[in-house]
Amino acid sequence: MKTTKILWLAAIMVMPTVAEAESIQFEDAMVKQLCVENWDEDGDGELSTDEAMQVKSLGSVFEGMAITRFEELQYFTALRTLDDWAFAQCTSLEKVTLPADLREVGEACFYHCTALTAIEIPAGVKTVGKAAFKACGGLTNLTVPANVLEIGDRAFQYCIGLEEVNFEQGVSRIGERAFGDCYALQFLKLPQSVSAVGAFAFENSGIITVKLPGGLKITPYMLARMYNMTSVSLPFDTETIAEGAFYGCEKLGSIYLPPYVKSIGSKAFAKCNSMRWVYSNPTTPPDLAQDAFIRSEDGRYVPRLYILENAEPAYLQDLLWSQFKSIEYFMAIQMSKEVSTFTSEFDADFSVNEDLQVYAAARCKGNVVMLEEVKDKYVPAHTGEDANGFSGVIIKGKAGKEYVYKMGNNQKSNTPELLGKQNYLVGNPNDWRIEPEEDEHTNYVLNDGSFKTFDHAGIIKAGKAYLSLPDNADADGQPLGAKLGIAIEGNPTDVTFIIHESTDGEDKYYTLDGVEVSQPLGSGIYLHQGKKYMAKP
Repeated sequence: MKTTKILWLAAIMVMPTVAEAESIQFEDAMVKQLCVENWDEDGDGELSTDEAMQVKSLGSVFEGMAITRFEELQYFTALRTLDDWAFAQCTSLEKVTLPADLREVGEACFYHCTALTAIEIPAGVKTVGKAAFKACGGLTNLTVPANVLEIGDRAFQYCIGLEEVNFEQGVSRIGERAFGDCYALQFLKLPQSVSAVGAFAFENSGIITVKLPGGLKITPYMLARMYNMTSVSLPFDTETIAEGAFYGCEKLGSIYLPPYVKSIGSKAFAKCNSMRWVYSNPTTPPDLAQDAFIRSEDGRYVPRLYILENAEPAYLQDLLWSQFKSIEYFMAIQMSKEVSTFTSEFDADFSVNEDLQVYAAARCKGNVVMLEEVKDKYVPAHTGEDANGFSGVIIKGKAGKEYVYKMGNNQKSNTPELLGKQNYLVGNPNDWRIEPEEDEHTNYVLNDGSFKTFDHAGIIKAGKAYLSLPDNADADGQPLGAKLGIAIEGNPTDVTFIIHESTDGEDKYYTLDGVEVSQPLGSGIYLHQGKKYMAKP
């Protein structure tokens, strides 16, 4: 009896081992053939899960082969690195599932896998090698997980169908030309963890605007030849704009220089042929290379320069900064309706306007957004702990009237707390794609006298703001509704809105009669990017 029991128990103990060694059912016959030829240790014409678990390198087994699917790669759990060129030129490969414990995607691993439409990079991957996914034209969406420390040079170059890239917080370095020639990619937000971006990283991509994190240094040719970029917000703590940083950004219409900028290198904005405005916040003029900006035939810098009022003497006395064709400190905005939203890359001081009110969306009551007046009419641009958020406000004035404002000097003390901690309005200084819901918030746009929820993604226009409320926000115990009234009088229609068409033409000038001109001619008022600007001869 004892012998029988022992044998019976032993049989039970062997059963899990048999189950673990079950044969893998491959969908692609060629994949199975190649796997069996290389890793079938027992010669049974099959590849078991146990045999797959022993493989530590794929070598060049699959390179250039006409395989279509390899989801069974997930069973190769001993793989830590996908070899260089492992699946290169597999132009029929549509889908592959990478092992969960993978740590590195080798150089040119998926180079020219043109049929590959999606890839899930495992959470443990630390390095995406040089040209790893270069010329994978079928990729449309990509998530780069937090553990990725480095994206190699040209890693996603010529991914011409790539429309969206989500970088998780943790990604550190982006190599040279990593996303070059990604024509379908229009909007890019880099997380706070990114500390280095290589030269020409987004060269000739479709990116219209990019959001840069605080602490990121603007290195040589970092954002050069971004031919479609119309706007960019520099990190608030930027001190140096290196040589050629924005070289050849032909559609870049303006640039705001944060208050800590100390130097601008050679050719930093060379061949930025559409640049018309430079907003310089430093009180002391930064060191400026002679060829940093484009010049006109008379030798003067083409863009118009806007500065702090108290900094005017210093800029006028500087040998190079004084060579700008115009130096101003007043800007103008036209109120086509009584109420609008507003934001800016720089602090905006509206205090010179007696009949203009400025409001923050401070709290909600029932389905009404309660507005709190910003009494000193001073709107700080940057909010949040990392100074990279933007304040949005509602402004109320007389329809048809032009109001002026100045670049602020960061000396106000009472408004940052109001706008930073109690304000639900999010500023949007550049054109940006907004989703219906982001980060557990519901977003609303102001239109026809009320805030209305986004029902589809779209582009929020530059200089406007939108309402963003936490999904768990309650007011007096009542959940917020989908349509929120505003607690001031008026019929706001000159407001933030969603667009779907191209933003081409945003850098053009128009007279008040709607006639397009190449640039302001003589003195007068011109329309540019939805705002009015005063021009002087």
